[in-house]
Amino acid sequence: GLGPDGNWVPPYTEASPPEVVALGRIPFRLDLAGFVHPNYPLVLDEVRAGRSGVTRTFNVAGVDKVMAYAPIPFGYGPYRERGVFGGVTVGARTQAFHEAAAEVAGAIRGASLETLRTGLVLAWCLGLAVLLASLGLSRAVSHPVRTMAFLARRIAGGDLDARVEVKGRDELADLAGDLNRMARLLGEKERSLRESVDALRDSRDHARAYAQRLEEQLRTLNHLQSISEFLGTTFDREAALRIILDTCVGGLGFDRAVLYLLDPDRGEHLRCGGVAGFDPVEEVRLRQRPFALDRHDCLPVRVVRSGVAARVDDVASDPRATPLDRRLARAAGTTSLVFVPMKIRDKVVGVLGADTARSGRPIPEHRAGALQIAAGQAARAVERARLYDEALQARRFIEAVVDAMGSGLLTLDGSGRVLRVNPYALDTLGLGRHPDPGTLVDALGLDADLVAWVRTMLDGAPAEPREFPVRVGGEPREFVWVPSRFETAGGPGLILQFRDVTREKTLRRTWERMDRLASLGRMAAGVAHEVRNPLTGVALLLDDLHDRLDGEADRALVARALGELERLEGIVQELLDYARVDRGHKRRCDAAEVVRSSLFLVQKTARSQGVDVEVAAADAAGPVLADPDKLKQALLNLYLNALQAMPAGGRLRVSVGEDGDRVRIRVADTGTGIPAGELDRIFEPFYSLRPGGSGLGLSIAHTIVEDHGGRIDVVSTPGEGARFTLDLPRRPDG
Repeated sequence: GLGPDGNWVPPYTEASPPEVVALGRIPFRLDLAGFVHPNYPLVLDEVRAGRSGVTRTFNVAGVDKVMAYAPIPFGYGPYRERGVFGGVTVGARTQAFHEAAAEVAGAIRGASLETLRTGLVLAWCLGLAVLLASLGLSRAVSHPVRTMAFLARRIAGGDLDARVEVKGRDELADLAGDLNRMARLLGEKERSLRESVDALRDSRDHARAYAQRLEEQLRTLNHLQSISEFLGTTFDREAALRIILDTCVGGLGFDRAVLYLLDPDRGEHLRCGGVAGFDPVEEVRLRQRPFALDRHDCLPVRVVRSGVAARVDDVASDPRATPLDRRLARAAGTTSLVFVPMKIRDKVVGVLGADTARSGRPIPEHRAGALQIAAGQAARAVERARLYDEALQARRFIEAVVDAMGSGLLTLDGSGRVLRVNPYALDTLGLGRHPDPGTLVDALGLDADLVAWVRTMLDGAPAEPREFPVRVGGEPREFVWVPSRFETAGGPGLILQFRDVTREKTLRRTWERMDRLASLGRMAAGVAHEVRNPLTGVALLLDDLHDRLDGEADRALVARALGELERLEGIVQELLDYARVDRGHKRRCDAAEVVRSSLFLVQKTARSQGVDVEVAAADAAGPVLADPDKLKQALLNLYLNALQAMPAGGRLRVSVGEDGDRVRIRVADTGTGIPAGELDRIFEPFYSLRPGGSGLGLSIAHTIVEDHGGRIDVVSTPGEGARFTLDLPRRPDG
C-alpha cells in the first residue's frame, strides 16, 4: 500500500515489530504471509487462477478463523494477461462455534449419568424377582424334565418304541408329545432308511454288472477300431481276414471263428476263407468241404440266402438247426454258435461264424452284434481287395498300352514336376532312365521354347497343339506336341503327347515338290521345244555373219554371242533332260563300283582345286536295282556341286554302306555349306546359290533318285560343309 506521504510501504514479515503490526500500519501481502499460516499463499494462487473457495487459517494474533475468498475479474490494461484485478476475502472466528458445542456436550454427559444410575437400580430389582420365580418353578419342572431326558437316552440307544407320559396341558406336556412324535418318526425313518440301503445295495450290484458289460463292450469297440485302422493301411485280403478272425477269438470273446466266401465268378459255393481257434486237422477239414448253395441245407447257406444272422444257443434243441447243422456241431464239439452275413451294398458275399465250444456258454446278443460289425469289416476288406486288384490290373493295362505307344507321353503335375515318362519318350528325349521323383520339366534338357510353352499352359494358357524340334541321335527331328489337362491331388496336371512327324512332313514336302516339279517339267519341255529351233537358226545366222565380217572387233562380238547361244543351248538341253520321262534300263549293279567310276570323272578337277577325295566303299554293301548311267549322272551332279562349294580347296568324302534293306551313299564336303533357310528349296528347278548356275543339277539328281524308289536328304552347317545322303532299295540276291 501507500503511506500518508504517497510512498510505497513494504509489507510486514517475520522480522516486523509486533507493536507496529498491531497498529495496522504495515500492509498485509498474502504471497509473503506464509510464515503466519501456509494457506495464505495458496489462497493467492487460487484467486490468481480465477477460482473461489473456503479455507481455514489464523491471523497474526493466532486466532483461528474460517476465510472465504473470490477473485475480482478484470481483463483490461495491465490485468489483461491474468484477467483478475484482485480478490475479496471474508473471515469469521470459529471460537463461537466451539463454545456452543461444548455447552451441548456437557448437557448430554449429565443426562447420561442420571440414566445410568436409574438403570442400575431397576436391573437389581428385576434380578431379585427372577431369582425368586425360578426357585418356585424348578420344583414343578424338574421331574417331567428328568423323565424326558431318560426317554431321550433310550431313543439315543436305539429304543424307538419308548414313550413318555406327562399329565397336564402346559408346555412340558406339549414338549413330551413332541418327543413321542419324534421317536415315532425316527422309527419310521429307520425302517425307510433300511429299505433304501437294501435298494442301494441292489443298485450297486446292478451297476457293477452294467459296468462290467460296458467295459466288455469298450474292449470290443477297441478291437473293432483296431481292425478299422488296420484295414485303412492294407489292401491284402488274406492279412485283413486273418486280423478279423484273430480279433473274433482274442477280442470278442469267442472260442473259434470261421469265414466262408462265395465263389467270385458264379457264386454257387461257400468256401472256407480262413479260420481261427481250430486245430490244424479241423482247419483242413473245413477248407476241403465247401457248401453248395443248391444242395446243402445248413445255417451258413440259409444266412447267405436270407441275409439275416442266425444265433443258436443249443443246436440239439433249436428248431432252426438242420440235421446237417447237428451233425457238423457234434463233429466240431459245439452246442452254441452264431452265423452273420457279410454284405456289400445289400449283397451277401460271405458268412462269418463263431462258437463257444470250449466254454460251453450261450452267446449273448451283444456279442452277436459285435460279430456282425466284424463281418461288415470283413466284407469291406474283401471288396477293397477286389477293387484294388481291378485297379492294379487296369493300371498295368494302361501302363502296358502307354509303354507300347509309338509316340511319346510325358505327364506333369500342377507345379511342373514329372510324374511319368513312357519308354518312347525316354529314348527320344535321350533321358536314359526315368527321372527321379520331383524332377521339374525344366531339368529334362528340352528346347527352351518348348519349356516356356509348357509353363504357360501350367499357368492357365489354352492347351493347343504346337510343333517343336527335338534332336534325336544328333539330328534335328520335327515333333508335334499335343497337350491335355487332367486332375491330380495337387491340382490340374498336364499330359504331353508327342510324335515324330519328320517323315510325314518330308513326304508331304516331297509330294508337293514332285507335283510342282512335274508342272515345271512339262512347262520346261514345252519352252525347250519352242526355243530350240529359233536358237539353232540364230546360231547359224551368227556363224555365217562371223565368217563375212572383216573387223576383228566385230568378229569378237559375234563370237561372244555364239558362246552365249551355246550356253543357252546347254540350258535347253538340261531342261529337256529334266523333263524327259526316261526310266532308263535298270539292272543289278554294284553301288560301290558306280561310285568309283563316277569319281574318276572329277579327279582332275578336284586336284586342280586342291580338294582331297576320300572313298569309303564297303564291298559287302550289296547290289542295287538301278540304271548305272542315271545313277552316275546324279552322283556327278552332287560331286560338281560340292567342288563348286570348295573353290579354295577342301575335302570330298564319299561313302557306301548298307542300312537294313537299303544301300546308303553319302557325299560330304567341307565347303561353304547351305544356309538353314535355303535347305527346303535346293532341289527346286532353277534355284541356285551360285551366280550363273542353272539351278537344275540338284533337281535332276533328286528326280533320278526318286525314279529309282530312293530318297535323297541333305544336312548342312553354314561354314562347315554339307552332306547329301542317298537311300536306294537294295536288290535281294537271286
